[in-house]
Amino acid sequence: MTLYTDFTKNVCYEFMYGYQAKETLDKTGIAYLPLGCLELHGSHLPMGLDVIKAHGLCCLMAQHIGGVVFPAHYYSGIHMHNPEQQKRCTGMWGNLYTDATARASIIDIVTQIQYMGAKVCVLHSGHYPGVQSEMVESVAAHFAGSSCKVIVCPEKKLCNGGDHAGICETSLLLYLNRNLVNMAAICEQGYTDHDWAGAADPKLASAAKGEELAGIIVSYMKNEINRILTLEG
Repeated sequence: MTLYTDFTKNVCYEFMYGYQAKETLDKTGIAYLPLGCLELHGSHLPMGLDVIKAHGLCCLMAQHIGGVVFPAHYYSGIHMHNPEQQKRCTGMWGNLYTDATARASIIDIVTQIQYMGAKVCVLHSGHYPGVQSEMVESVAAHFAGSSCKVIVCPEKKLCNGGDHAGICETSLLLYLNRNLVNMAAICEQGYTDHDWAGAADPKLASAAKGEELAGIIVSYMKNEINRILTLEG
């Protein structure tokens, strides 16, 4: 069985020794920054699913393509709630940053990654709403013309539009870290809260499907990264 540590081994910045991270960046020129927020994902997936999933996929990319995965940013997804909205939520939802603060913090992080010598920085948000994707795209645009080309991983598009804790996200986490998925905990309330109609039903999820989706994402990003590095010379 593939373990999550197999994906993260030797590619995570926070676990690298000495000059290993700098040497890897000098050799490959590739950096990854997993992004997302903390929010309800049914009763069978963790609150941090979006970022856990993005981090696992970035580690998988780094294993197959090369590069360094920087620590995941759990507060960069946009889901601000006032007290009344919070009361109406079925479960806890969370983001501790405003959208402006989230954007500014990502720009600061990518700026430092650029100073470290990265030629390509992949922003991978596992959180799908339009307001989030627009913010991440605006961060990428901020670095246009800089020494580091910032690109966005289109996970949602590559997963046929994705879902919210349904078959796609559940399958991905079953593949990336099955110990964090409790299929027996799927409850009826989740179908109401997350619109798991028909083919989106998380009960249809499997690690095999997750592996297939992960393979599509990694293959796409490998082509994009290689194309950029070739253009940059």
